[in-house]
Amino acid sequence: MKRPGLARRTPLRQGRPPKRSGWIKRGTKALVRHVRLRARNPERMKLRKEAAYGPGGVQGAFVREHDCCVPGCWWRPIHAHHYITRGAGGNWRHLVPLCSRHHDEFHDRGRETFARNHRVDLAEVARQMVTSGPLAYLEEVA
Repeated sequence: MKRPGLARRTPLRQGRPPKRSGWIKRGTKALVRHVRLRARNPERMKLRKEAAYGPGGVQGAFVREHDCCVPGCWWRPIHAHHYITRGAGGNWRHLVPLCSRHHDEFHDRGRETFARNHRVDLAEVARQMVTSGPLAYLEEVA
């Protein structure tokens, strides 16, 4: 007879360390040591932050000062959310202000469904953030 999950006698429940084998079996609770594969380069991290939130992070801070872009929402805190992911080419020009609740909903439902359900044009909101933000002078030159 199989015991329920909480009543099973696993090595951690019995107070002894798990077996030291080279393989971790599925379903076992083993202590895993996190290994950093490469050292973090501070200069590279600074460049990534600037690409995501503007030089010095000022555009991200500017976006976080605004209310949620969903009409009628007053929740806090505000997240500076990339409506186009950074992996898909998004940068500081694609930031929109979303409260924590709508930020989670955006990730759960997706961009098109979120915009359709809340009747908000995320591209237009991001454009307004850029043109009224501290880095608007960069857009006038471009």
